[in-house]
Amino acid sequence: MCSKFERAVYELCCEVVDALADILPYNEVQLDERLEAIKVLVGKSKGFIPPSVPEVTAYAKSIGFDIDGDKFYDFYQAKGWMIGKNKMRDWQAAVRTWKPADLKVETPLEEIARKRREYAVGK
Repeated sequence: MCSKFERAVYELCCEVVDALADILPYNEVQLDERLEAIKVLVGKSKGFIPPSVPEVTAYAKSIGFDIDGDKFYDFYQAKGWMIGKNKMRDWQAAVRTWKPADLKVETPLEEIARKRREYAVGK
């Protein structure tokens, strides 16, 4: 975990990069490279910084996912931000893989049971 000060410095750096995005003609990859350079300068390039719930929710919305940021955060917080035996390195990637698990896929047996219920109600 990082201290409140380190978290504040990181968030300030992110704001600077976002401000650059508004005024400079960089593409997203170039901005990510600049953010990595800023992280190196403040000494955070080696460690993982867990996101906040609002960061998770905002990122999910930005990619068109409607997931519960609290549920995602609590799940990985309980696991120590581990994926299997490895420390998480990219929480955004974890959010992108969270979406399929959030969808309820009906199995063939569930579909048959649902159709039987609907038929019985309609009879």
